[in-house]
Amino acid sequence: MNIIGLGHAGCKIAKKLENYEQYVQYYVDVENEGYDSFYPVKKQFFHQDYEKNYKKINLKNCKGETTVVLSGVGNISGCVLRLLEQLKNNPLNVLYIKADETSMFESHRVKDKIVSQVLQLRLLLYLLCLQLLPKRLMH
Repeated sequence: MNIIGLGHAGCKIAKKLENYEQYVQYYVDVENEGYDSFYPVKKQFFHQDYEKNYKKINLKNCKGETTVVLSGVGNISGCVLRLLEQLKNNPLNVLYIKADETSMFESHRVKDKIVSQVLQLRLLLYLLCLQLLPKRLMH
């Protein structure tokens, strides 16, 4: 199984799984903190710029079941939908790290809320498509 750590928190969690040979790690962040299979993303000033200015990451070796690990607090989480779109042919899981809202700055709270709601909406749309697909095939 592939584990893609997105952002600082996601990469740290993915790193913890390096001792388990059933996992293949990929690290996506703005700064390499000593990761072997690191994929840099150009640092952006605003959360939304990570999606707007996203450049495809060379993940051609990332095939099969894939789990993307992230927290919504970091600016880089703004590119999560673009990353998931790039991986659409893989069976996908998302491990979303929900931060403690009581200790967050307001700007972090807003980003966290946006990312978690966007991911929930994507899941709902996917489930709706699954429900409609069999009906279309029958008619």
